[in-house]
Amino acid sequence: MVYSVCSAEADNPSQSGKAMDESFDKEVEDVNRDTKAYDACPKCLEGERREVLGETDFLNEKLKVHISNTV
Repeated sequence: MVYSVCSAEADNPSQSGKAMDESFDKEVEDVNRDTKAYDACPKCLEGERREVLGETDFLNEKLKVHISNTV
């Protein structure tokens, strides 16, 4: 099996590895930040008051949307 090496890696392999490490570290930070935001979402929603439409009200709103889209 033959592997190709880009010229930057061939000239300075430690620089290429360092760039990959930094890129990987940034991606890990992004994932951790996203995970924290995802975990915080349900906690924020727990304190909010919820307004739920009944079946009749839902169908009326759906009809309004449908009528406004056809005009």
